[in-house]
Amino acid sequence: MSRMDEMFTVGPELLVSQASTILAGPVSNFAKTVKEMSQGSDPIPTRWVISGQLAKPEALRGAAPNAPYLFTREEQTPFLPPREPVSEWEADLGQWQPDDKAVVFLGKKGEVLRVLPSGTGPRDLLSQVRLIASMLAAGRDASAQAAAWTKHLATGSMPAGEDTRIALRSLMRLTHNWNEVMPALRGVMIGNDSAARRYAFGIVAYEVTHQKWADPTHPVEFLCKRLAAEKDLETANSYLEYVDMMLRFASDEDLREQRKPLREQLRSCLKEQCLQAGADVAAACKSVLGRYPR
Repeated sequence: MSRMDEMFTVGPELLVSQASTILAGPVSNFAKTVKEMSQGSDPIPTRWVISGQLAKPEALRGAAPNAPYLFTREEQTPFLPPREPVSEWEADLGQWQPDDKAVVFLGKKGEVLRVLPSGTGPRDLLSQVRLIASMLAAGRDASAQAAAWTKHLATGSMPAGEDTRIALRSLMRLTHNWNEVMPALRGVMIGNDSAARRYAFGIVAYEVTHQKWADPTHPVEFLCKRLAAEKDLETANSYLEYVDMMLRFASDEDLREQRKPLREQLRSCLKEQCLQAGADVAAACKSVLGRYPR
């Protein structure tokens, strides 16, 4: 899986949906047992096991046990290659830190899928999981969940950062109807968070190149309007990188004729930007256009 694929398709929402039970809470009886040390005159721990107890576990999904829950988690120094692939969002949580809470994901038979730390700020996994679980509880029907995510975004109560990315990924996964996702995307893209705007633009461009919509005319028209409206130079340049990605997709030699309408729509969008944008963005538009002749 490429970094682009992971950025726009993978997040904690997948793990939450896979888990039948999710337990969380403060950790008591915390312990760290070193299993391996580095070589040399000044060895350091390279692999260790975290263990602890959830005295009164909160059930974020499923039912909480009547007794305290004991857990373990293997960790290692970041200088070693992981024993198995780790998603970027999970790697960003890092190693266990003092005062971290535990979030335990269990499968249908009670098997441990993952034990992860939850801290504060960007590491507040507990709040993210609680939010995702509440959206899943909105109904088994995909349209009900999509409506719940849309409503949550529209309230403006969702903080910037990973929570917004979770919502947009979830919406894209739940519906193929452009008219259902467009209002939520528009709300993000007229907001003040430039990182959220870049992500929203990027996820639409990504889905265009993965043919989510049989006819991408309206999604691309939406992106062109957002490019034209963007006032931040850095953000506009990031949009152009995604336009470049879509043009590269539309210029595939084997499917060049089939994708001609998409290519022409994107070229028309860039030509308009060349005329209307400031000097820096106009120059970047011309550079992208030059790489994709008719």
